[in-house]
Amino acid sequence: MAGEVSKNILEENKESIELKDIKFKFKTIREDDNSYTLSLEDIDVAVNAANFDEALDLLVSDFKEYCLEYYENIDLWKAAPNRKEHFKYVIKALNYKTVEELKKNFIDTN
Repeated sequence: MAGEVSKNILEENKESIELKDIKFKFKTIREDDNSYTLSLEDIDVAVNAANFDEALDLLVSDFKEYCLEYYENIDLWKAAPNRKEHFKYVIKALNYKTVEELKKNFIDTN
């Protein structure tokens, strides 16, 4: 999953962050139209889809995209007061080789 992400930065930060303690928690809301809204608790990523599985796939996909964008501007976002706490989640997410591995972590922690 990390793709073009520098292994050096991931390895350096993996050592300083206890990745096993970081959980990807999300809230699930069943809407009046029977669709599902899922939102990450600690990061401003939210999605809505017709069913839960679609919503979870979309949430993981959108979060992966967010992580890659964060990583591209890591110095900026790490310093931003409203985004610096996202760093540990980004590092953990980018350590997964596939989206399916990341998705499994979402399922296992909720």
